[in-house]
Amino acid sequence: MEGRVRSLIRRKARPPEHDPSDDGELNLTAYLDIVTNVIMFLLITVTTVMATVNINVSSPRTGGGGGSADEPEQNQLNLMVTITNSGHIVAGSGGVLTQGCERTGSPPTVPKRGSDWDWDGLTRCAEKIKSQFQNETRAVVAANPDIRYEAVVKTMDAIRGTEGHILFNDIMMSAGIQ
Repeated sequence: MEGRVRSLIRRKARPPEHDPSDDGELNLTAYLDIVTNVIMFLLITVTTVMATVNINVSSPRTGGGGGSADEPEQNQLNLMVTITNSGHIVAGSGGVLTQGCERTGSPPTVPKRGSDWDWDGLTRCAEKIKSQFQNETRAVVAANPDIRYEAVVKTMDAIRGTEGHILFNDIMMSAGIQ
């Protein structure tokens, strides 16, 4: 019996086994897993959005080298299409075109039809301009901040032309006039 009592006393006197939950330290592994997954999700989402929301436009180039005086001066069009609330203003090196795209005058060149812009009229105007400047491919599109994004895209489509008949396919964006 004495052996049993000693065994019992030894067991009772022995310090209890260490429980890790008594330390007060947090197990951060689960939290780090969640943060890692969220970061991976955000990276994949951003790359997917960047790949799907892409409009092919040429941004204006900043300063270049000075030209030589020996080069012959070319007659450049410098076509600019500005989207306003009253219609499209089409201008070039010679000035602003009037309705019908025949001569210079007061804007708008292609007025709105009711509450919507005249996309077909803008394409016809671009065709008239292209017939006079056949080698020109550049156009600048400008819009005020209150113009809908859809109108900017449709304007770019209208001056690019149709599938078989390309007009001005090298489009640059510019800030609008206020």
